[in-house]
Amino acid sequence: MKKKITKKPQTMFQQKEAFPIPPRPSLTESLAKKSPTSNLEDIKQVLFEPKTANRFVVHMIDEKKKHLIAPHLIKSIDRPGYTTVNGERQWNPMKMRIYEPVVPQNMLFRCIGAGFFNIQVNELGPIGDVVSTWYIPHCRFQAVQSIPLDWSNNNMLEIQCEIEWDEVIVKNGDSEFKIRRKQ
Repeated sequence: MKKKITKKPQTMFQQKEAFPIPPRPSLTESLAKKSPTSNLEDIKQVLFEPKTANRFVVHMIDEKKKHLIAPHLIKSIDRPGYTTVNGERQWNPMKMRIYEPVVPQNMLFRCIGAGFFNIQVNELGPIGDVVSTWYIPHCRFQAVQSIPLDWSNNNMLEIQCEIEWDEVIVKNGDSEFKIRRKQ
């Protein structure tokens, strides 16, 4: 007598061809189909990731090629800007705020005694990649102010500095341009 061999019914996960899942197009491809122009490169330029104010690293290098202030201590830095007065550009002062840590000590006095230095600001993308770099060569502090010590205040101490500068060099990929403060 022969035994009948019966196959067990396959489950939905074992049936590979029962419910084929079509590959999903990427967002750019689906926008290209909806767009009146079918040029995929045009669509890629429309998609963007905005820059955010908290994605940056500042390097302050003194004349001895050493960090004057460690990058993680720089809380904020102004970007170049101007106001037009009587048809002429009046460049805004650039200000920087620096945390004053317990270690290394004497950050305030390091700022007060600083000579000339170079600043490099790297603006970062969402994954930490450098998307824009600008340099302020041969600059110095024009003003250095510290927050007063106060028994009723529990805030972190910081140093507020105003930077005296003559030019900013901006690099985006292969392109480079200069902003001169004094013509």
